[in-house]
Amino acid sequence: MSSTLWTVPAQSSGKIIRATAAFGGVALELAAGYEHFVDNKKPDFLAKFPHGKIPSIEQADGFKVFESVAIARYVAALAPNSGLLGADLKDSALVDQWIHLADSEVDVYTALSGQLVRGAINPYNKPVRCLIRFYGAS
Repeated sequence: MSSTLWTVPAQSSGKIIRATAAFGGVALELAAGYEHFVDNKKPDFLAKFPHGKIPSIEQADGFKVFESVAIARYVAALAPNSGLLGADLKDSALVDQWIHLADSEVDVYTALSGQLVRGAINPYNKPVRCLIRFYGAS
């Protein structure tokens, strides 16, 4: 059964889902011509995914899921012999533990570090902030 994944190449959670699919041998199609902040605001996308969020996935039978961890878990479950979800309930709990730790503790700082390196955000500097407040941003 084919699945269509809406994501953008730079989105780390989309990369995680694609890696999960690759390890499990699950075929995913990327949404052709998807343009973020344009297509996810269109009525047809919002009818499928009311929050307008990516990553999102839709199967040929109409089943839809959004949120990266839920999608990755679902994709891993499509390949039950891959071992991605663990061999039993205890293994599965440990897999979930590390997924959620990475998602809530590691990914946040990785994304922040990437933004600092790319210059998308600047570290807080009190003297500079005071000057900007006094003279205004230009």
